[in-house]
Amino acid sequence: MLGIKTYKDLQLEKEIIEDRIEQLKQNQKLLAKELRGPVDIAAIDYSKDKGVGITPRQLEGVLVETMQLDSMIYLEEERLKNTIRTIQKIDARLQQLEGLHYRRYGLYSRRRNKISKQIVHLYNFIKQMSIEKLLKDKKQELEKKKSWKERIIENFARNPLLCTRCKTEKILWKIWHKDYGLIYDIKETKNVEDISYESFSGTPLCRKIIQISLF
Repeated sequence: MLGIKTYKDLQLEKEIIEDRIEQLKQNQKLLAKELRGPVDIAAIDYSKDKGVGITPRQLEGVLVETMQLDSMIYLEEERLKNTIRTIQKIDARLQQLEGLHYRRYGLYSRRRNKISKQIVHLYNFIKQMSIEKLLKDKKQELEKKKSWKERIIENFARNPLLCTRCKTEKILWKIWHKDYGLIYDIKETKNVEDISYESFSGTPLCRKIIQISLF
């Protein structure tokens, strides 16, 4: 019963076992004819002497074969009983489903199998889309250009705009370099009125503005 996967396979297994039992019983009858005497032309009578040129089968061999057949028939009948019990359990279970026939309810229903494939396909699609979105967001995060203040904090672990006295963050107004001139102007980035009340790092914002000169 290792190859049984469906209800149909179980029914087929039952028929195969029944045919096997029938064949074993036929062989058992033929051996009984040899032991009890001739009933037809093919039988051998062990109670009489054999004619010239006839090589009879050994009685011991016939008895051993008879015992083997008895054992095989017993085992096959037990298998048949177990198979029938399994079929009866399945039938009783299916009868509890009112309004449904086992062919519609079966685990191998084509419609249910089709729906299952659609669900798996949809799940894989959503999973793939989520992974692609995550990778895209991560890539955008890595490609995001860091500000001057962020680079200073990352490299030196300190906020260059944080006042050491009042512990508030100042607004960077301009950066001027002696060789390159003006390299940063707040007017070119944001509105001055808006930025005057905007906090960069969650720390209290100082309304004072600073200008950095690089010599």
